[in-house]
Amino acid sequence: MNILKKSYRFLLAILLVAAIAFSVTACKKDTTSEKGNQEETNNPTDPSNPTDPSNPTDPSNPTDPSNPAKPNPAVKYTVKFENVDKAAYPDMQISKNGTVSVAPPQRSDATFLGWYIDRECEASPFVMGSSLITADTTLYAKWKNSSAGETDRTYTVTFNSDGGTAVAAQSVKEGKCAFKPDDPQKAGHQFLGWYNGNVKFDLSANVITSDITLIAKWQVLDAKIVA
Repeated sequence: MNILKKSYRFLLAILLVAAIAFSVTACKKDTTSEKGNQEETNNPTDPSNPTDPSNPTDPSNPTDPSNPAKPNPAVKYTVKFENVDKAAYPDMQISKNGTVSVAPPQRSDATFLGWYIDRECEASPFVMGSSLITADTTLYAKWKNSSAGETDRTYTVTFNSDGGTAVAAQSVKEGKCAFKPDDPQKAGHQFLGWYNGNVKFDLSANVITSDITLIAKWQVLDAKIVA
């Protein structure tokens, strides 16, 4: 009888130890699983989430706000021209953040004074070769009617080479373009173009309507290239 009691107690002890071991193992598995799920959720570079907004270099995000000025060929906008011969100035498809550059229109009875975004041609001038296209855009040509016997106005275009070789000024009739001079030279620098303030000025596409000073923009060359 005593032997049976001892055997019974021994069997209960074994079952209790096995139950405890099973509970501990199951708890560890649940903890590991929860930790893995949390790491996947907090991983911003998870390749299974290619459109993650926290990844600014995501190739699926062509309108990356970290580089708003870079032309995006995947998005096109329509540029229309008004107050001109539509056959000579058809609609154009321009990439987002791209630029437009067309020759100035001509009329025998009027002087062309530039392109504008507003219909009244007063508040919002458009600079060819510099103003960025960020939406469908209509450009309006501004004209000044010619009067009989009126003398053409002439304006001075001054070139400030900013330490480079001298460039002669030009006298340009109102509504006409200045001609592009030879690029100035400056030791250890590369010439980037002529600027009106912070805006690059395309001499072949923007007409002169007042006296203007254009300033040369330079980029310092690497010392190894200069040598």
